[in-house]
Amino acid sequence: MRYIRDYDSYKKYQHLNEEFIGKLIKGALGKLFQAFSAPFKDLVNDIKKSFKEDDPNSIKNIIMTNFNQAIDAAQKLIRDKNTGDPTTIMDQFITSLTELANGIGKDFTTAIADKGKASQAYNVAKAILLGKEDVGWEGIVGLLNDPNYKYSKTKYLAMLTEVTKKNPNNQAAELKAKQNAVMKFFDDFQKDIAAQLDKNLTEDEMQKIYDEAVKAGTAAAKFDFDKLEEFKNNKTKVKYKREGYDNKKAPELQPNQIGEKEITDVDKEKQLVIFTGKNNLKIEKKFSDILGPVEGQENKEPNVNQQVTTNLKELSKDPKSIEAVKKVTDAIKKDPTIITKIEEILPKEEVQAAV
Repeated sequence: MRYIRDYDSYKKYQHLNEEFIGKLIKGALGKLFQAFSAPFKDLVNDIKKSFKEDDPNSIKNIIMTNFNQAIDAAQKLIRDKNTGDPTTIMDQFITSLTELANGIGKDFTTAIADKGKASQAYNVAKAILLGKEDVGWEGIVGLLNDPNYKYSKTKYLAMLTEVTKKNPNNQAAELKAKQNAVMKFFDDFQKDIAAQLDKNLTEDEMQKIYDEAVKAGTAAAKFDFDKLEEFKNNKTKVKYKREGYDNKKAPELQPNQIGEKEITDVDKEKQLVIFTGKNNLKIEKKFSDILGPVEGQENKEPNVNQQVTTNLKELSKDPKSIEAVKKVTDAIKKDPTIITKIEEILPKEEVQAAV
């Protein structure tokens, strides 16, 4: 199957019942997709009740139960006279699923006390919705975007076009026919997606995704936020693990699984390093995916302000050190010529580096 890479997160996740669909969709469709989002309000409780550490298949059951309830709830409003023409429903459906996939990590973190296991469970849930290349599953969103899939967005729009052709010059009849067609389309889609999952994302494959997440979760980060920020500010090119990198193998044995780029940004809260790929594609890697700076780089002019900030953060952990720094800076402010005396007691290489 063709693999559809997951979309960038559209917005920072916020609670579903307040923000998930409400701001995403305006007007008449808002009511429809608020109904779609409603079952996911209790996702935390569902995870607490049904998640089993030794059974990744339990994650599929949780996601698909909520997914089917969401479609059922939304279908009840399709015939609402205020909903209007259902042509744009599929676009909103795909966008909402993507938003959901990128946001429910918080629900798993809240529901599962062990943050490592929460991350592993979320990886399986995200794979169900957005796909996983190495197991040959393109995800629910991927299928909806795949023109060859019989219940894709392409097939949905073609179906509605045919309905329009059969009801010329009669808007009321056309709308009713479209509503009937959409109801049947989603009924059939629900049945088929369950079959697709059973066929193309087996229990063994979900176990593989879960186990890979366990393995990745045990890999300690070599570099903390401050060091990664330093790499970014000094435009130091770093090496990072690509998809398929094997933590059990030496890096030199898998050069094709190692990327090299300058860091675009560092997200301290999410523990992510962001790179910019081809066509401005955002690449996100965990801190533990960073292998180190590329060897043999020319020394670039250091960002002195950043170095001072980094050093002060380290020194601030020791009250005596930070007090000493304060005394030195106070002395320099009173008499700048004292810098010459300070340089005399510094190691020679430190003085040269400061020049």
